[in-house]
Amino acid sequence: MVTYPVCCIAEMPVTTLNKLLNQAHAGSEELVPNSDHELSIVGTESDGSSKLPSEVTVPPLNESFKPFIAGSLEEAVKAIGGATYFAVLDRQSTADDTAVLVQRQDDGSLETARATFKSVQIVLASLVVAAIGFQEIVSIADSQGGVYGRSTETPKKGEPAPRKRLGGD
Repeated sequence: MVTYPVCCIAEMPVTTLNKLLNQAHAGSEELVPNSDHELSIVGTESDGSSKLPSEVTVPPLNESFKPFIAGSLEEAVKAIGGATYFAVLDRQSTADDTAVLVQRQDDGSLETARATFKSVQIVLASLVVAAIGFQEIVSIADSQGGVYGRSTETPKKGEPAPRKRLGGD
């Protein structure tokens, strides 16, 4: 089974971690029924070091779960091991239910794009199988107000609903 690492770079309440796991799985289920959970949250060992689980993290997490808090994006890269694609939860994640998707380049540089919790798992899976490229994710996020998966077309009360494009949203 494929797992995609998730690392925190800010204190994260367990409720936010559960929300990520549930919404990411629900988003995957919408496109691929009977999908498995595929995210693994980096935990903290008793000595304070990071521990990337060998299995997926399945909600609900209880209050005793302690995610590893990396001091920076670069420290998160070390914590997740050799993964090319992963997700990071930062301070903004608790406010708007988004995560930062990260691609580690061959030269060690990092590309990032913000995505809704609901789209995290399916986008990471799509990147790994090369169904979509990271620059495409960045471009789509830019066109959606800076967050992949967040539609900029929200109907306002009393106004007609936005037109749907063929093929869905």
